[in-house]
Amino acid sequence: MKRIISLILITLMLFSLAACSNNEVTESKIESTSSESEVLTENNEESENAEENVESVFTPSDMSTAIQIIDGEKNGELPEIEGPDKFVELFLKNPIDAYYIEEISMAPSVSAMLNVTNNSMKYWEAEINSVYSELMVLMGEDSEEFKKIKLEQNAWINDIAVSTQEIKAEIENSGVDGSMINIEISYRLMLLQRGRAVELLCSAYNLTGEVDVTITDEAAG
Repeated sequence: MKRIISLILITLMLFSLAACSNNEVTESKIESTSSESEVLTENNEESENAEENVESVFTPSDMSTAIQIIDGEKNGELPEIEGPDKFVELFLKNPIDAYYIEEISMAPSVSAMLNVTNNSMKYWEAEINSVYSELMVLMGEDSEEFKKIKLEQNAWINDIAVSTQEIKAEIENSGVDGSMINIEISYRLMLLQRGRAVELLCSAYNLTGEVDVTITDEAAG
């Protein structure tokens, strides 16, 4: 009888130990799952914070404003020219560029700026006519060299009318402020005249070794 009771007690103790062991394993798994959940939550929060930081850093600015600022900085600059080093050196001393750079920097109003760009455009146009006539004398009107320049000049005159319309359309559709439209158009046209003058002046330089640019007061309004 005592043996039976002892066996029953031993059996109950074994079941009790097994149950305790299972509970510890279960509790351990719960604690582990809980810890992993906390880590994932923290990681998610850090990830969300990182995304918020990235968005705050890379938020795009007002590009239309930036473009207008860039356009404003470009207006007034004179592009570099190409040609023999000595020619470029002599050309950079020309009085038309000097007039433009000085006057545009001191212009007190939009109308004054427009007046400067228009005058510069007309000065370069007069210079083109002057150098063209000089080349005709230097080369001879019937020479092959001058005939080539004559063909180029006629093509340029035809193109300038088309270019003027294209420039107007481009600027009017570019978002440039209304008060600056006419100035920008005049500035672009002035650069076209200046560019053609450079080509003719370089041809004359190849013959004379000189770069003679003058301001024709009658050309300005």
